[in-house]
Amino acid sequence: MNQAIILYDGNCTLCRRTMKTLKCLDVFNHLKPINVLSADATSVIKSLNLKLEDLLFDMHIIEGSRSWKGYQAYQRISLHVALLWILVPLLYFPPIKFIGERIYRRIADSRTCQVGSLKVNP
Repeated sequence: MNQAIILYDGNCTLCRRTMKTLKCLDVFNHLKPINVLSADATSVIKSLNLKLEDLLFDMHIIEGSRSWKGYQAYQRISLHVALLWILVPLLYFPPIKFIGERIYRRIADSRTCQVGSLKVNP
């Protein structure tokens, strides 16, 4: 299985903590976290025609030429991390999916992060 790229806001404490947790759980190294504010992200962002503002607003996962964001990104991540496979049916189950999307949005919208002198509050 090819590595899936996770694009995250490296200035966000919550995002960095989430990436550390996923790195610990990803025993088969299927995920490649990339800070969207790093030079490594530039070519990925351009090749997929993504906007930095969107990447700072929601976490994204890239698999080949396809991308998912927000709660859907977490669903995709669960498919790559063997220790999370037990959660896959739950994450895709309609009532859980509905609740999960709302919880993700609430958390993502309530975080505040600094990008240089620009304050991002999605």
